[in-house]
Amino acid sequence: MLQDLLIKYQSFTTKQQVWLSVGVFILALVILPNVLVYGAAIFVSHRLIQEVSFRRIFVILFSVVTFTSFILLFADEPVPETVVEMPVESVEVIAPEPPEETIATSTPTTTPEVVVTEEMSDVQTNGLVTEDIEENTVMPAAVSPEPEQFEPASEEPVVQANVTYRVVSVVDGDTVKLDMNGTTETIRIIGLDTPETVHPSKPVECMGIEASNQAKQLLAEQIVRFESDDTQDTRDRFGRLLGYLFLPNGNNFAEVMLRAGYGNEYTYDLAYKYQSAFKAAEQSARTNKVGLWADDVCVDEIEEEPESQPVATPASDGSKWYVSSHHSSEFYYCEDSDGWANLSPNYLEVYESEVALKAKYPGHTLHESCF
Repeated sequence: MLQDLLIKYQSFTTKQQVWLSVGVFILALVILPNVLVYGAAIFVSHRLIQEVSFRRIFVILFSVVTFTSFILLFADEPVPETVVEMPVESVEVIAPEPPEETIATSTPTTTPEVVVTEEMSDVQTNGLVTEDIEENTVMPAAVSPEPEQFEPASEEPVVQANVTYRVVSVVDGDTVKLDMNGTTETIRIIGLDTPETVHPSKPVECMGIEASNQAKQLLAEQIVRFESDDTQDTRDRFGRLLGYLFLPNGNNFAEVMLRAGYGNEYTYDLAYKYQSAFKAAEQSARTNKVGLWADDVCVDEIEEEPESQPVATPASDGSKWYVSSHHSSEFYYCEDSDGWANLSPNYLEVYESEVALKAKYPGHTLHESCF
């Protein structure tokens, strides 16, 4: 069999013999010790390769590969750690006696002592290993370090960009609860105002149940992406997180609701990130007469306002004053302010005098842009 292999090898061209020999050499290096393989390779090359020039090339290649394998082999071996064991003799430590004139009421400053009454071995003290500590050896007691002081973690949840959260429940059309890292947070959707269904002081409004059901159909048990808005506050006055929700298909939840006519676009104070898109979505619903904007919707639920007694209207003070009639509104605006332009037209009210506005909205505050 060996003779057949030799005949087959000699039938190859010189270049094929070179590559075959190098391949067998490298494979043998992996399996057998380097020195043995190197010696065998030099011997075989002298027996099989007739041309001196090719034989020298073989020897050079084998030498380089063997030397490289030696380096890699030693580089992978861990350096053994030298452990120096220092014998520690048993030492009797006696604390100095206090002077006779020491006042009994003075506070002792010496390190408390511990008397070891039993033979101990392999006790680690100050990084040294002591063996066979004799009886009655007096050793200073180890002083435990003071515990580190840690500042309490902030209760504000860490909301990261492009991170998804699970919907815990849907409160109504514009309020949702999310599981944020183990904490259930109530989310108030920015820019969306749907008819009330759970307001503590208001009855269920027209299309409120439909809007709530549509929100549940879109969000219940879904994994959604939460996005905050740097132009708005982090939370509203009720402690709810303010932001947007994006459905698993990537659509903005509020925009979907507005385009289907389940709510109004609502600007609380300042323009927000998706204001133009939300306004366009509401206008599309109005144009197509869907949801709240469909013909003959909520006609039966319109309540006639009771006749009010005529009230003397204060004379105009020469300026116009603007306010939102939405239940969450807190500010009113002067004519020179740009803030009133961001208010939703559905709730915008204009007064000829500040006195008239304050008569109807006594709890509102003049916005800082008017100062």
